[in-house]
Amino acid sequence: MKKITILLMGIMITCVSFSQSKSATWKYATMDFIRTTPGGNYDQYLKEKWSVLAQKRLNNGTILGWDVWGVGHVTPESKYDLVIVTLYNSLDSLNKGSGIKRIGNYTDLDEEAITEKVGLSRKIIGTALIANKHGWSLIDTTAKFAIFNYLKVNAGSGDEYEKLVTKINVADKTNNILAFLLGKRIDVMGEDVMWNYGGAYFYNTYADMMESRAETSAPNANQPKLASLRTVKRSEVLYNKMSLHKKTN
Repeated sequence: MKKITILLMGIMITCVSFSQSKSATWKYATMDFIRTTPGGNYDQYLKEKWSVLAQKRLNNGTILGWDVWGVGHVTPESKYDLVIVTLYNSLDSLNKGSGIKRIGNYTDLDEEAITEKVGLSRKIIGTALIANKHGWSLIDTTAKFAIFNYLKVNAGSGDEYEKLVTKINVADKTNNILAFLLGKRIDVMGEDVMWNYGGAYFYNTYADMMESRAETSAPNANQPKLASLRTVKRSEVLYNKMSLHKKTN
């Protein structure tokens, strides 16, 4: 992934909804960055195959959520146009209950045929594993739109950065923001990794989201310090296409 320019979460992001359900708690999220093939009917496979598998994993408690986010403002040159976020409570659950055969009573030949067709309908550009570090939500459903920021936090500054972000955002429930998430990327680390943190903001409408981007406000007292700890490598908008969540009290 180090040469792939991508979102958090978005931007990883889970992510954030990274299912922003008030009653759902999750500790980890995988983010799969997908480039679909024109005319390949990948949306059909998502609805008829992968959503069925996700629901089964939700029912048995393996995962806590599954969200398909479309990437806004995609061009033919864009590296990906979908971000699929799966939420977990335990790292032991990452691969439990996965696999095409768990969707239905498929033979080995069926599995081979489906795998080939799915492979022609999309390309997995990259995957990231995110740990939930901080967040809040004013809603108990999945937001419809999100801004995901891919961030590179300076080496050795992670703890200071997390504490500062928590301080700033714990009371920053303004600008029509419905939820906020800060996630730390843990699948890869090092100076040659393009992003190691993701911050996501969630909104109810496209207008709310884009108006928040259009506004240019004066920096608060913490902004210079925040800017010294990290670099925003990329920021992009997402819209929710499909979501399945399991609430846990």
